[in-house]
Amino acid sequence: MKTYTPKWFYIYESPVGLLYVGQTVRKKLKGYYGSGLDWTPHISTYGKPTLVFSKWCNTPQEFQELLDALLVDHTDYYLESNTKWANKIPETPWDGTRPMLGRKHTQETRNRISAANYRNSKTVRARMLGSGNPMYGKPSSKRKGIICHSLGLYFYDKVEAATYFGYTVSGIRNMLTGRQKNVLNISFA
Repeated sequence: MKTYTPKWFYIYESPVGLLYVGQTVRKKLKGYYGSGLDWTPHISTYGKPTLVFSKWCNTPQEFQELLDALLVDHTDYYLESNTKWANKIPETPWDGTRPMLGRKHTQETRNRISAANYRNSKTVRARMLGSGNPMYGKPSSKRKGIICHSLGLYFYDKVEAATYFGYTVSGIRNMLTGRQKNVLNISFA
C-alpha cells in the first residue's frame, strides 16, 4: 500500500478572474503558482495570480474533504467546457495516482510535445556552442594554464590551446590526462 505524502491544496485566481486548483508537496507555496497546461501560459500572459485558498493536508482524508467541498459547488471545474477554471485534469488525493493512466494523448498533443522537445533541443544546443555559451571568452578561476613543452608556448586554458592548434577541447583534455597520444610530438602539461 502506498503511503500518503502531505501536500498543499491550493486555489489561485489570475488577474482576469480565471481560477486554478492544484496540489504540491513543496514545503512553501511562495513563488509556486501551479503547473497546468493552460495555466502556465495564462500566467505568462496576464501576470502572477493571487492565492485564494491554501491548506496543508497531512492525511488523504483532509485532502479528499477539500476536494469534495470544491466539487459540491464546481462539479465541472476540470472540464473543457468550463471557462471559469484553468484545470483540464481532476486533482487526486493519493500519491502514485497518475491522471493519464488509462488515457492517451491526442495526436495533436503528441505532435505539440514532439515539436516542443525538438525546439528545446535545438535552442539548448545553439545556446551552449561558441558565443552562445554564457561562459564563452570569460575567465574562470577553475581554469589552469597549459604549457606546450615542445614549442615553448603558454595557453590560458584548453579552449585557447585548441583554437591555436585547430584541435577540439576534448582532444586537448585527453592529451593532458594521457588518454590520447600526443599529436605530431606536441606535448602539454
